[in-house]
Amino acid sequence: MLYIFSEVSAIEEIYVSEDYPNWQKVIGNQANIYLNIDQPTLDSEMEGDDAEESLLFLWYHENDAAIKPQALGAQFQFVDNEQTIIDQPLGIFILDIDEARANELGTKYGIQVYSSHKLADIKDFELDFDFEENDSVQCDDGKLKGYDFVLKEFKSEKSNSTIIVDRNLFTNQERMLNVGVDNMIRYFSSVLPAKLETTYDILLVTEISLKREDEILRPKIIIDITRSIQQLRDYPINVEILFVHASTEHFKNTHERRILKNYHFGHSEHGFAIFSIKNKEKVRNDNNFNLQVQYHSLLNEKSENVSLKKHNKLYKRLLEIKADAEKQLKTQGQNDRYYRLFLNGTESSEITNRLLH
Repeated sequence: MLYIFSEVSAIEEIYVSEDYPNWQKVIGNQANIYLNIDQPTLDSEMEGDDAEESLLFLWYHENDAAIKPQALGAQFQFVDNEQTIIDQPLGIFILDIDEARANELGTKYGIQVYSSHKLADIKDFELDFDFEENDSVQCDDGKLKGYDFVLKEFKSEKSNSTIIVDRNLFTNQERMLNVGVDNMIRYFSSVLPAKLETTYDILLVTEISLKREDEILRPKIIIDITRSIQQLRDYPINVEILFVHASTEHFKNTHERRILKNYHFGHSEHGFAIFSIKNKEKVRNDNNFNLQVQYHSLLNEKSENVSLKKHNKLYKRLLEIKADAEKQLKTQGQNDRYYRLFLNGTESSEITNRLLH
């Protein structure tokens, strides 16, 4: 699912110019485009006739996979009402503002915002690591280790929300310390924006254990990871943890450990607790870690939109898990044997992560 909110002039410029090969692939293939135009004008532009066919008409009819654009008209108020940008966490914005203002809005809210006056081509992104057990992951000068090194290229990517699905995230310990907690703190320390003028939303979805010893340790895990992540930055961070029973209909089919961000998604074959606690650069077991922009396969001219399909499948699965969990929790409360939900360390019954709203 690609959501682009744009000035009409930007779509037209992308269509006619050779400066935007990546944008051309994105807007011409399964992107939902919402324009700063009223419906009657858009209808007129899209009709076309032999005498004069608009650039929008030509672009749409020359791209078989393009989705017909929609008119927002008076609802296109993103510059005047910045809250509407935050309300579209999956949105990519091309607005009638200068480049400095676009960069300011993007940094403030962790959202991709572009200037229609000085449009830069959209960028590809992929990280792919094939780890082997006991690998030492660090750069040559030894300053970046483990997650810091793996994610060093990701630090400039925009984001205000993350969802991580890892059924075994909290199942291992080293020297009485939880490996999943330690790895998640280091992961978010590496990727959280330095500054943000909205809340950063984090949702961790993991498997619930009904063993007595695990239930005793669970409150400590929740408190440790919540407090530690919230202390990483000065802006507010919501930490949600959803515990799901392995037998639930939607969760039992989520085999690969997944990650979803505003514009990126990926997987970690054997979970996100990749590195040892004692040796920050040491890989605990064989693992494949991949993180890519959701339209990655479009830009690499693959025969099928693999990344979009995987992204959409993951998103649909998460919405199903959310709906079922909230239904159960509102009915059964924390006595439910299939779901437990905590928001900032407190029992909850409604998932607030903005990516799922």
